[in-house]
Amino acid sequence: VDSLKADIYNDLCWNYRVDSPRLGYEYGTKALKIYVERKNILNQCNVLNKLGINKRNIGEYSAALDDFYKILSIAVSPLCNLEIAYANNNIADIYSRLEKFDKALEFTDKAFPLFQSVGNKTGIAYNLNLKGSIYESKKDWKNALNYYKLGLELRLKINDISGAATSFVHIGDCCLESNLPDSALAYYKKGLEYYDKAGFINYGQSYFSFGKYYAAKKDYKKAIYYLEEAIAKAQVMKSPMNIQKANEVLHSVYYELKNYKKADELQTLARIGDESLRRSDYIKKITTLELNYAFEQQAKQNEIDVLKKKAL
Repeated sequence: VDSLKADIYNDLCWNYRVDSPRLGYEYGTKALKIYVERKNILNQCNVLNKLGINKRNIGEYSAALDDFYKILSIAVSPLCNLEIAYANNNIADIYSRLEKFDKALEFTDKAFPLFQSVGNKTGIAYNLNLKGSIYESKKDWKNALNYYKLGLELRLKINDISGAATSFVHIGDCCLESNLPDSALAYYKKGLEYYDKAGFINYGQSYFSFGKYYAAKKDYKKAIYYLEEAIAKAQVMKSPMNIQKANEVLHSVYYELKNYKKADELQTLARIGDESLRRSDYIKKITTLELNYAFEQQAKQNEIDVLKKKAL
């Protein structure tokens, strides 16, 4: 009975990751408690990845990293190779959000062969998409577009509807940044169509995308509408990163409208949001986690070396 409960909690943890990540976190914690009691390492790793995603979605990056690094310390290879791959990918995602791009790419490179070794196409597509987003953050539009399109091609092949929606939106972003707004709009519309198919009706990301498009086309009335809706959705999700990004674009819109008072207010909000996301305790926590993990790995290796010497 406990196993069945844990599996239901685990599913709910994942299902709520977008619309209600705090609720998803609560269910995941319940599942983890049962898996720990039953000493089920594989399921512990599985739900820790999901818990980390929920925490990431509400901006708790250091807490998310706790979960992902925990997987690397308890996972058993090859049984847990898929979860190890996802953990590496998820760590890369957090580093990318903190603009540690070289570190992020290092972890995506660790994840890719693991996904290949277990033949997990969903994971491979996610890895390609993540690489695209890292290059997009570096403003390397050519590499970003290349990885996004590879990821989209694979997602369409395996009928990953929500994943394809994300890929369409990201490709649209690259087109917009490359001064191809009409191509961007076509991809955004396709993204919205796939979000609807996946059940993410009125997903906040779509509002943000359309807001950016209309800002680029200088249709400021529509831009304001979509960006304010995007902020409202992000506030419900308690996603500080999405709020901050939308405020940045809104600032530029009001600046173009010569409403400098409103533009200044939004610039202040965007700056506060940016600073809160980069708080030094995140960076300190990451460094500590890295050192702890390195220390644990070295301790394990030392133990193995001692045993080998004794055997000899």
